[in-house]
Amino acid sequence: MATSRHQANTSLSIPTGLHAQFANPVYVETGIWEGGSLQLAQSCGAFERVIGIDQNALACERAQANVPAADIRCGKSEETLAQVLKEITTPATFFLDAHGYGPGESRDKDQGVAVGAELTFLSLWWIPGSVIVIDDLHMFGQITHPWGKHCSRYQ
Repeated sequence: MATSRHQANTSLSIPTGLHAQFANPVYVETGIWEGGSLQLAQSCGAFERVIGIDQNALACERAQANVPAADIRCGKSEETLAQVLKEITTPATFFLDAHGYGPGESRDKDQGVAVGAELTFLSLWWIPGSVIVIDDLHMFGQITHPWGKHCSRYQ
């Protein structure tokens, strides 16, 4: 089992029980950083398969070390998610990161954040019973309430 000197932050500001509340066979997260939320998803027992996507190679490495049972995919989420969706044939829970890219990962201002493309892919793939949770939704500048109030279930 791989170990990491960078332990995942499991004291995230994610409401207690959020992962279990949106249980499905598959959990997919974009913007995984060190895997804190992936750890919560894995440990709550609500998902048979946990998949994490991040374009930052160091984040992927740390997340894999912190959550060895997770399926970590390193690549741009707007490209990698499209591939992952081809593999999913059951309802899934998607935890999408709505904030912009970090240092060294900036994009064209016109491209915005990846969540727009991710939502487009999900709308084309959609399986009833799936759930989308958008983290950092307030960072769009249109909604100022805590993101937890904007978790939605789509049937």
